Amino acid sequence: MVTRRWVLGAAAVAAADLRMNFDARAEETYANKTVFMTSDDGPNAATSIIIDTAERHQVPFTLFMIGTNVAADPDHRKLIERARASEWITIGNHSFSHCSRHYMRCYHDGPSLVSDFERASNDLGLTSPPVLARGPGRDVWRLPGMRLDDSAISRNETRIEDPAYDALFAAGFYLYGWDVEWAHRRGIPRQSVRTMVNLLTTSHSRTPGKVVMLMHDVMMRDPQGPGELVRIIEGVRDRGVTFEPLSEY
Repeated sequence: MVTRRWVLGAAAVAAADLRMNFDARAEETYANKTVFMTSDDGPNAATSIIIDTAERHQVPFTLFMIGTNVAADPDHRKLIERARASEWITIGNHSFSHCSRHYMRCYHDGPSLVSDFERASNDLGLTSPPVLARGPGRDVWRLPGMRLDDSAISRNETRIEDPAYDALFAAGFYLYGWDVEWAHRRGIPRQSVRTMVNLLTTSHSRTPGKVVMLMHDVMMRDPQGPGELVRIIEGVRDRGVTFEPLSEY
């Protein structure tokens, strides 16, 4: 005789089996993911916190630095030397001028943009191509076998800017965009740790299984920022996801 208790028990077992299968698939999916940590707009006073975190938790970071920031403070040069000496840090080129915040004008002049990046490479000591680079204000990718534009830019503007991106690539700059941004408002992180862990481990990405995270050094000035960064790292690792240097992308 089939009783209500039997039906409910069978349903509970089926639900448990379904959940176990789901968890197993999730763990398998997580195990096939790699996260690449990047941070923009250094060197500045907060850059040292990222280097501390990378070394303490053994997480590779690529720090995309701006040439004008190098000379802004004598301590910034020391930060570059410390970053260069760390096995967990890769220095990337984020231009010399950061386009002076006039992005459209900047990307309309390819030769000047290439010169700007070359000047930054000299200041940052990046002398061996290919140089890992990120265009200011643009989620653009130019890698061997990978050519992606910023979907937030209009089609007409992209058509105008494309030659500048291609010129940078031809000059030996490998341009990396991002898949997930840990956004901020005036240096204060906007998404929660839980949200970021979910995004990094479940989001679709340009290359399957590879997720590039963008943050900004300035976020480490917020009192909560360093602790939240550590919890993001721990949360991602708890799901079995690995971290790799961007050079291994």
